[in-house]
Amino acid sequence: MRFMLDTNIFIYYVTDNGLLSEDVYDAISEPNADLCISTEKDGHKDPSDNVIISHAITNRMILVSSDTNFPYYVDYGLDLLYNEK
Repeated sequence: MRFMLDTNIFIYYVTDNGLLSEDVYDAISEPNADLCISTEKDGHKDPSDNVIISHAITNRMILVSSDTNFPYYVDYGLDLLYNEK
């Protein structure tokens, strides 16, 4: 599977700080997981949110994020694995 990790998810993963839900951790820890890291800055006014979302949709990647605004883009074709922790 191909995943695009939002910056916060990548940080949670490498620091192993317990902020990833178990299903997210298991999904991106698979040996055959193909990971891509976004370079988004914090804040919802950042235009890079749109770039990350469109990149994930265009490249048929599962976007992994804790961003509460990203679920709104599922109707536009975003495949989202939402970290609820």
